[in-house]
Amino acid sequence: MDVLVESRQLGGADALRDLNTELLNDARWRGRVTLLEKPAPEGTLGPVLEGLQIVLQPQTLVPLATALFAFLRVYTSDIEIDIKRTDNKTEVTLSAKRIKRLKDAELPAALAELIGRLDTPDSDNSEP
Repeated sequence: MDVLVESRQLGGADALRDLNTELLNDARWRGRVTLLEKPAPEGTLGPVLEGLQIVLQPQTLVPLATALFAFLRVYTSDIEIDIKRTDNKTEVTLSAKRIKRLKDAELPAALAELIGRLDTPDSDNSEP
C-alpha cells in the first residue's frame, strides 16, 4: 500500500518538506518516502512540491500514523494534511490545530481511528 500526503494550504509545501526531513531521521522510512514535485513554472526557480509518497507495508501503518500525530502536535503552524491511499479512494484529513487540542488520554483513540480508516480498503472519506 502507498499513501500520498498533501497539503494545499499556504505554507503546506514547507510543512511537507519538514515532515519529509522528520521521517528521514528515522531509518525505517529511508527509501520509502519520495518527494513528488512538478517542474517549476515558467520564470520561476525550483520545482513545486506537490506531496510525499510513502510506501507502506502492513506493519508500517501504525508507525506512520504515530509519526504524523507526533509531527503535527509540535508543528508550529496550524496546517492540515491530507493522507490518501493510492490503491483506493480512502482519504483522511489531519488538522494540527485539532491534534494539538487532544488530551494525552484521547490520543490512543484518535490514533486508532486514523489507522482504522487507512487500513480499511472500503472506508469512506472522513476527517478525524
